[in-house]
Amino acid sequence: MRKRLIIALCLLFSGLCQAQESKLTLDVTVVDISNKPILGVSVYLKELKVGGYSNENGNTIIIAPKGRYELIIESLGYENINQRINLNQDLQLNFKLNEQIETLDEVVVEGNLELFDPQMSVETIDYGVIKRTPAVLGESDLIQSLILLPGITDAGESTGGFNVRGGAADQNLILIDDVPIFYASHLFGLFSIFNTEIIDEVKLFKGGIPANYGGRISSVLDVQQKSPDKSKTSLRAGIGILASNAVLETPVISDNTSLLLGARSSYAHWFLPLLDIDNKAYFYDFNAKIETKINANNRLSISSYYGRDYFNISNSFINAYGNQLVGLQWDHENDNGKKTRLNLYQSKLYYDLELDFVGFKWDSGVNTFAVQYDEEFLVGEKAKLNIGVSHNEYIFDPGSIRPNRTDSQIVENQLAKKYASESAAYVAVEHTISKSIKANYGLRFSYFNRKKQDAWFVYDNDEPLLYDSNFRRYIEAEAIETLNQKGEGSLKKFYNLEPRLGLSIKTSENSSLKVSATRIVQYLHLLSNANAPTPLDVWAPSGPFIDPQIGIQYALGYNKKAFKKALDFSVETYYKTVDNRIDYIDGAELIANDAVERIILSGVSLAYGVELLLEKRRVNERFNGWIGYTWSKSEQLTTGRNNGAIEGAEIEKGINEGEWYPTPYDRRHELEISGQYKLSERINLSGNFVLRSGLPSNFPNAKFTFQNLTIPVFGGRNQDRLPAYHRLDFGLELKRKKNKNNIDRFWRFSIYNIYNRMNAFSIGFRRNAETSANEAVQTSVFGIIPSVSYNISF
Repeated sequence: MRKRLIIALCLLFSGLCQAQESKLTLDVTVVDISNKPILGVSVYLKELKVGGYSNENGNTIIIAPKGRYELIIESLGYENINQRINLNQDLQLNFKLNEQIETLDEVVVEGNLELFDPQMSVETIDYGVIKRTPAVLGESDLIQSLILLPGITDAGESTGGFNVRGGAADQNLILIDDVPIFYASHLFGLFSIFNTEIIDEVKLFKGGIPANYGGRISSVLDVQQKSPDKSKTSLRAGIGILASNAVLETPVISDNTSLLLGARSSYAHWFLPLLDIDNKAYFYDFNAKIETKINANNRLSISSYYGRDYFNISNSFINAYGNQLVGLQWDHENDNGKKTRLNLYQSKLYYDLELDFVGFKWDSGVNTFAVQYDEEFLVGEKAKLNIGVSHNEYIFDPGSIRPNRTDSQIVENQLAKKYASESAAYVAVEHTISKSIKANYGLRFSYFNRKKQDAWFVYDNDEPLLYDSNFRRYIEAEAIETLNQKGEGSLKKFYNLEPRLGLSIKTSENSSLKVSATRIVQYLHLLSNANAPTPLDVWAPSGPFIDPQIGIQYALGYNKKAFKKALDFSVETYYKTVDNRIDYIDGAELIANDAVERIILSGVSLAYGVELLLEKRRVNERFNGWIGYTWSKSEQLTTGRNNGAIEGAEIEKGINEGEWYPTPYDRRHELEISGQYKLSERINLSGNFVLRSGLPSNFPNAKFTFQNLTIPVFGGRNQDRLPAYHRLDFGLELKRKKNKNNIDRFWRFSIYNIYNRMNAFSIGFRRNAETSANEAVQTSVFGIIPSVSYNISF
């Protein structure tokens, strides 16, 4: 059966299978001085110019003819290896790489994995850059580092999530060790959920997304945690102004099984009672990873995460939310270099809200269980094939409403849970067509089943939303019947093909041209009427009234290395459309709403732009950094439905009178400058400058009085803008000499927003009590914020 499958795939992708009678296998494994595998090491045969990069096991497989070759092993931060080998039979070699002397510790930013790699629109950022980026309140943050790169932005200071190429925050697939997570922020966006001390590798795909990823249409953020050290015990800890962290790595069975534990916690709420402040706000999270080497060909790992946030304002407003996940991965690699991975996981988001002044308590969440299976193997000399399948089961819980005190008027009510499943199968090929042309291409098939649920509403003419042409507004329809349909069966099914294509043409030894085209389908929707995601937003599946989002993106890029490859320059332009992008009627209410189809309309969004990046990333030099600029536009069109008008009235026009309007995260211009300078072996300096166009907003352009109430009148949607955003940050890392116990110690100082720019988070309007004139009032989140942290490791 397996042979038939391989033959069928070879026929599908013709030209990949070639005779291999005279080919031999070279299996190379690279580790560091502590015997920890090294990811991303370049391993190749000089004469044939063939090779690859080491995987998470430090392993690279090369298929080559019998002969004598020069094997070259290179990796930033490690000494290179050049060794003559005689490949007269299948050969397995192991190498231990020594760290380079006089290196700039871990400071590498890459806009492209490789000049000639057909994978484009991918950003990588490593641990050193994240740690030295000046951050709010002294806590290094992955998201804050990412939004310094072109095409990536946020919806303002202290907002959760991030936006990629004009897309919404819910259109990003966020993975921790291949397990998706639904909400990526602590304290409503002040910190991200990622403990940077345990991050090993970060990749963000902005476009050209490979076929093995699916489910989100804008980007994929793939975060891999470190493999625990199998040879020695180490501890790293840091104490900051508002939060602290600690990470422990230790072998359980030497050179076989190891454990990683990480913990973070904020503690500002401890000091609030000293100021007679009856409020609480804190977060904590835990990471754990255990990894065991079963034998030379098999590895098993278990990763888990648990996080919780808690807010309490004078016991009248209480909000708690968090993520929890666990994933089990089994990796197998046979002697021929074929790799397989089985991934089982569970991921959950929960959120609770309690409003004591109305006697109200609401809890909600979303839960998913999944299994994935992937295979990777070589097909001939010039192609690598990846195939895989996956299946997800979802439970969407709109929540239960309960009274929280005896005199409450709230009636207890359990909202109907929603159930769905999503399955996919994919095939992806990395193909070296010639010496100057490489391609990535693949196909993903996805299937989504919206299952029957406890209660299903039926509407007159199948219209959950009506249009009142007299007041030119939408109103919610009343259900004419409620069906109890829990059990086997479907409310609606969706099937989609998602082709992917990437092509790289080498135009010279130091330059290349790249192009990509992708079609991706997203079956989940984040229901939010805020510019940025919050834990109170509601995830909902596609179904009879909500079609899946369909994203199509085209991208064209040019990359060039200059000045002895010290500088990398890249320019990319993209054009992206999204069908079935939902928007909300005016006055939409999401909390405890079990009929969201009554408050949404479906439209189409469009985003296009140009990204420029100039970066310097030489490990042995003192200065590294980059300059990025983005020009972009993101807009949406949400027209009315021809059959939605009240009988005898004019046809509805939709949102914004049926005209295009900016999305809430549209920014026309973005400029980011980031630099890091090694002043000495003990002192590192860093700085950022950010300049961005203001976000769209809605300001009233008139008012009227009704029953002694002043009612503002707004014009078109998102037709106004906040002032431009800009700030300058500075960071200093001061290392101390190791003490007699061989403990590394260092201080990190940072100043966020060094010239105290009061950037607008929002603008409201009020009547001046003295002059009776209307005046604008700006709300800002952060001014200048100095911070300090003390860190140790041993």
